[in-house]
Amino acid sequence: TKTLSSDAFEGRKPTTAGETKATDYIVERFKAAGLKPGNNGGWFQDVPLVELTAKNVTPLSFSGGKAPVSLAYRSDVVIASYRVTPRIEIKD
Repeated sequence: TKTLSSDAFEGRKPTTAGETKATDYIVERFKAAGLKPGNNGGWFQDVPLVELTAKNVTPLSFSGGKAPVSLAYRSDVVIASYRVTPRIEIKD
């Protein structure tokens, strides 16, 4: 932990040289301990990344109670989906 948290690993932020240094270090330590890769012969598992971007968002409105409620995107509410589709539209 002390080694991985040192400045030599540049914060270990994903997609940076620091991440590569950190993962290389961990693999070397695993090898030194006599471990073998367990992911179909590889040390790493692919994890796809998805970016969610809301565009042209109108206020989210609720009705049916004593008074309608309107929430502005970002300042009042943030809505996202883990469902990976090119476009999601909600009406009524």
